[in-house]
Amino acid sequence: MLGTLHLHIDAELPQGHYNVQHTLKLDDGVIGVHGGSGQGKTTLLKIIAGLIEVNPNALTWSNSAYQRLSPEQNGIVYQAQTPYLFAHLTVIQNLQVVLKHASHRSLFDLDEVINWCAIEGLLQQPVVTLSGGEQQRVAFARSLLCGKRVILLDEPFSAIDVTMRQRLLSLVLHLQKSTPIRFIMVSHAFSELAFICHEIIAISAGQITRIGPPHKHCAQSSTLTLLKPQYIPEYQLIKWQLNAEIDIYSHAMNKTNAPHTVQDLPDQYLWLLSSNAITLSYEQQKKSSILNQIPVTVTAIVHSSANVIVHLNVAEHSILVQITRLAYENLVSEAELEAKAKSEQSIDSGLGLGRELTVGTKLWAQLPLCSLSAGL
Repeated sequence: MLGTLHLHIDAELPQGHYNVQHTLKLDDGVIGVHGGSGQGKTTLLKIIAGLIEVNPNALTWSNSAYQRLSPEQNGIVYQAQTPYLFAHLTVIQNLQVVLKHASHRSLFDLDEVINWCAIEGLLQQPVVTLSGGEQQRVAFARSLLCGKRVILLDEPFSAIDVTMRQRLLSLVLHLQKSTPIRFIMVSHAFSELAFICHEIIAISAGQITRIGPPHKHCAQSSTLTLLKPQYIPEYQLIKWQLNAEIDIYSHAMNKTNAPHTVQDLPDQYLWLLSSNAITLSYEQQKKSSILNQIPVTVTAIVHSSANVIVHLNVAEHSILVQITRLAYENLVSEAELEAKAKSEQSIDSGLGLGRELTVGTKLWAQLPLCSLSAGL
C-alpha cells in the first residue's frame, strides 16, 4: 500500500505560477489528469517524479520510503509521450537493459510483459525501425519492467491504434487493482480517463479547476456501471448487465474472435453516456433495430429556452436525457391524445384517463450501442 501523496506545490516556473494543493489517494484507483495543451499536466507529473524542483515540502508521502529521494532512487517512473529508448539497440535489448540496471526489482516476468504489450514480433527489430505506436508499446513494457511502484503516464498510448489502446488501458486498470503498481495518467482524451480512472484532476494555467470522478466533469452526461461482460463472438458484441433483468450491448473491444483475457475485458465498465444520445418513448420499440432499450422512471423535468432535461432512474442509476422542446411537446401531445382517447372509451367503465408526462411516469429509453473503442 502506497497510501497518499499530499501536494503542496506553490512555485514560480518558467511557464508561469504553478499552484496545486491536493491529496492523491493512490490506492483507491487510477488517477487521471486532464486539461488543454500547455496548462500544466506534464509539469505536474515531472514534479511528482522529482524531475522539476519546486518549493520545499511540495510533496509529502504517507509512505516515508518515497520522501526526498532522487529521481534515480525513488519508486517513481515517468513515461513521456515521446518514448526515450536506446536507438542503437533492438527492442529485446532495450528491455534487457532495464532488467539489468534498474534500481528496483521487477514485479513481472519479461515474457508476460512482452505478451501484455503484444511486442513478440518486434523483439529483434532495431528501435529506429518501429512506428510511433510500436515505440510507445515498448516504452510501456520498459516502465512495467523497471520495478518502480508508481508509474506516471504522459499521453502513453496516443500513437497506438484504437484496438491496442483498449487492450493497454484495460491492462492498466487490471494492474492497478491486482498488483502493488499505482498509476497516474495524463491524457487529452477524456474518454480514456473516464474508462479507467477513479478520480480525474482538471488543470488550467497551473491550477486545479475541478476534481472528482469522471461523471462530475460532464454536466450533461450520465454514467452507467456495466457488469459481468459476456463476449458474443458470432456478432462481435459484448453483453453486459445493468442489473439482473437489464442487459446492455456494446461493440467488442477488439475485432478478433480470439478468447478475451482479463486484460481485454474489465470486470466492470463505466459507460459515459451523452444526454443527447438517448431517445424516449412510451412503449418498447419491438419492431426496431435498437438493441439497448431499458424501462425508466421520470424523476424530474427541467425546462430551458431551447431544450428540456428529463431526469430518469433505472436500476439505481440516474440518467439525464436532453431533448428539444419540440420533441418534448410531441411526447406530451402523444400522452394527452392517448388520455383523451381512453377517456372517451372508458367514461362508463370507470377506467383511468391514461398517461401523462410527469414525475413518476414510466417510459422506455433507447440507448445507442455502447462503443468501448470510440466513446468510452
